[in-house]
Amino acid sequence: MVTKCFQLYLADEARSYASMSPSNASPIFLDDKIGRQGLWRYIERESMEGAFELDVADIDLARDFILYDDPLLVNNIIRWAVLIEWEVL
Repeated sequence: MVTKCFQLYLADEARSYASMSPSNASPIFLDDKIGRQGLWRYIERESMEGAFELDVADIDLARDFILYDDPLLVNNIIRWAVLIEWEVL
């Protein structure tokens, strides 16, 4: 059985894309209702704390991508972070 999960890689304080690595990564969130809710709470909190950039105008769009659509679409509206999809066997 293959399970999808998501992890957010964050840039360091210098805002270097090269710094996005597992050492600057979020917890892993499963692709189910509870996992997506946790991922959304994490993304919302980290963006408010300035860990990456998400325009206030795009918050509702980001929430809808994470909770109801393809979470990877959030990569189109965030800066200094990237959401990665993993498959776990």
